[in-house]
Amino acid sequence: MSLTTRCRAAAVFAGPPVFMLPGTATTTSMPNCFSSARYTVANTSTAAFGTNSAKKLFGILAGILEGEIALGGGDHPAALAAFEKAVSIEDSLVWDEPEPLPFSARHWLGAGLLETGRAADAEAVYRADLKKHPHNGWSLLGLAQSLEAQKKPTRDVGEEFDRSWTRSDTWIRSSRF
Repeated sequence: MSLTTRCRAAAVFAGPPVFMLPGTATTTSMPNCFSSARYTVANTSTAAFGTNSAKKLFGILAGILEGEIALGGGDHPAALAAFEKAVSIEDSLVWDEPEPLPFSARHWLGAGLLETGRAADAEAVYRADLKKHPHNGWSLLGLAQSLEAQKKPTRDVGEEFDRSWTRSDTWIRSSRF
């Protein structure tokens, strides 16, 4: 993957969150501003990372970004649909080591489901991610939050989170970074 492609993709993915603060005038205009650029990168790149195409990887990132923009604008159904699309693309990736992305799209989907009051669905999303990534602190936190929201016991999950996160220097409050 060329440096230019990586830089463009990083700018497309990282730039918009600055403008997604609730109540900002640009929240609703951001999807129009960035959709063309992110989908052009996602759909036209011929680069690859390991065994996976940049098209798929950028598709995952575009879905996460689209979901975050929709959440920032209060459009929960669109946000969840975008996160689900990102998870679907992620599920189609060919196994590779190291993994091409250092996070799972399920972290965003689970958090979005929790934010919309769908704790049981979030629980299923986090459990699915833990099958692929056992002891993942982000998913364990989300699972504990989803269980708590359903008034289910969280002790075992909390203890597993504590063990997995004991050496971390990052305090997290949500499953998405």
